[in-house]
Amino acid sequence: MKKQIIPVLILVFTFILTQASCIGTDFLKYQNKNAETPEAAAPQAADTDIPLIKEDNIYYNVSPAEYYYYSLLDEKYRKMYEAVLSGLMLEKKKIRINVTDKGTINKLINMVINDHPELFYIDYEGKYLYSYTIYDGYVILEPYYRYTGKKRMKKQNKIEKAAADIVLDISALPTEYDKVKAVFEYIIDSTKYKSNVPDSQDIYSVLVNKKSVCAGYARTAQYLLQQLGIETIYVEGTVYGRGKHSWNIVKCDGKYYQLDVTFGDMEIQGMSDSDLPGGMQYCYSYLCCTDKQMYKDRKANKIAKLPKCSSNDLDYYVLNDIYFKRYSDKVIKSMKKSIRRKEKYWCCRFKTKEGYNKCLKKVSDGIYGTKVMEYMNRRRAIETWYIYDDDRYTISCWYNKG
Repeated sequence: MKKQIIPVLILVFTFILTQASCIGTDFLKYQNKNAETPEAAAPQAADTDIPLIKEDNIYYNVSPAEYYYYSLLDEKYRKMYEAVLSGLMLEKKKIRINVTDKGTINKLINMVINDHPELFYIDYEGKYLYSYTIYDGYVILEPYYRYTGKKRMKKQNKIEKAAADIVLDISALPTEYDKVKAVFEYIIDSTKYKSNVPDSQDIYSVLVNKKSVCAGYARTAQYLLQQLGIETIYVEGTVYGRGKHSWNIVKCDGKYYQLDVTFGDMEIQGMSDSDLPGGMQYCYSYLCCTDKQMYKDRKANKIAKLPKCSSNDLDYYVLNDIYFKRYSDKVIKSMKKSIRRKEKYWCCRFKTKEGYNKCLKKVSDGIYGTKVMEYMNRRRAIETWYIYDDDRYTISCWYNKG
């Protein structure tokens, strides 16, 4: 933090990402028994028709027809996907699929898990989802369940109750973008980012425990948005210099957009609520953005081809007319307009580094504080703050209104 004395008092917070330890999502390790004796009694193949399952008066429609990774598969592998999903929903101890290639087995189960955040009871915590035994022409999967039976149902009831209230409120919003934004803000508002807590890799951690890491954030966003009828993809990858990370891609009004709820939390960025004015606890640079914006600091794992996110029409800064191609009088007019409206803060984003650097220089020299003083007709210095992001070319300013 740096202090400068100019016509106003400016305190500068540098916008730095903290290391996300969400980074415990390496859950596709496996144990291969490589059985050589098919004489052992082979379990019966799992049904490939996906049933409507009834347990303790709770119904699950597990049809995967609208799920992204499932949609990429041909008919042969869809049957295998369905067998795995059905077996997991029924908590089967052994699931047969007609494939023996290790890479295909791992990829297939990865797709099932990434499509279905409701499978919270699979053993993420131990970092193993399953073991398997290879026979002649098929494999027997043995899933690892963290919760089963009544214990699973008890947790599932809590999840469904919490989600029902949220979905009911958000479903009344008029557009898909409004719903995505509301889910983004709800998770940030209600969840404390904390590693080494129970269930941190799944939806229970956010919806019930209210403490989680990136996998929990991303799976919960997917779970809620799926219930709102919005296609949502769970993405795993790596943030450069920080490690493994999880986020989402959403399909909104027919187009795909990047979404990272974890990095959308300003607290994760090293800013506490007490440092910020109301409404600034969200980093909207990670809401419905493009691949170009998102992949500045990360790369996605290549388990399947992901859709392109090239449209910025739902970018928060574009929607609010605070996205600028270059630094000009329009930037100052936007700043002055915000001050006249007595808004809690002003922010902007630039298309180019050149425009961003020019504006950042003006802000660091005190232009925002000067405009605040002009509007308030004050001569004494006012405390003024700003934060900036060199990767995404954003600047945010606010002042002490006391």
